[in-house]
Amino acid sequence: MKKYILVTAAKNEQDYIGETIKSVISQTLKPMLWCIVSDGSTDKTDEIIKEFAKTNSFIKYIRNDNTDDRNFASKVYAISIALNFIKENKFEYHFLGNLDADTIFESDYYEKIIHEFEKDENLGLA
Repeated sequence: MKKYILVTAAKNEQDYIGETIKSVISQTLKPMLWCIVSDGSTDKTDEIIKEFAKTNSFIKYIRNDNTDDRNFASKVYAISIALNFIKENKFEYHFLGNLDADTIFESDYYEKIIHEFEKDENLGLA
């Protein structure tokens, strides 16, 4: 089975991030790494991420304090921070997923997507 990495930018997502993390933790095929960048959060987002990271070694919490108001460019910059971490640490993977901090899905979601990529090598985006 192919390896995948997830990246997430989160700003003040205390109401949603816990359920998103639970969705990823419950996956039948877990990511080798999940970089969650707290993009200047001022609520309990950071604490929630850190708590889950304690017991789930694939979760990497990254704090970004170099941010202003939340806009599209800010999210891109936060994702860029995660991508730089992946590159600097030379992780080898087959797929990269950009996961919003307020997403909930079934426990076999990533297994199904990876299976589709394995069936059709011409797929580029799912």
